[in-house]
Amino acid sequence: MTEKIKTVVESEIRPYLSTHGGDLQIVDYRDGKLTVSLSGQCRGCPSADLSTKYLIQDILQSHFPEVREVIIDDSIDSDLLAQAREILFGKREEA
Repeated sequence: MTEKIKTVVESEIRPYLSTHGGDLQIVDYRDGKLTVSLSGQCRGCPSADLSTKYLIQDILQSHFPEVREVIIDDSIDSDLLAQAREILFGKREEA
């Protein structure tokens, strides 16, 4: 199922997001819930949780009714956080 979802993401969703300077990665698909991570201009955008989520969800549900929900993962990668701490504090700190 994930491969089929990736095909629709590539053909319909990613081109739209790229017009806004954004992109997405599939994090997980389980029990009808698709978790994605937004990047570029879409990451952290106030409209991401509403319009982008529902845009992605509507497109995917039109192809796959079994996709019940799209969840946007806005957590910060631990390696990225460690890198930011290194830049800010001049040394690596343990998380």
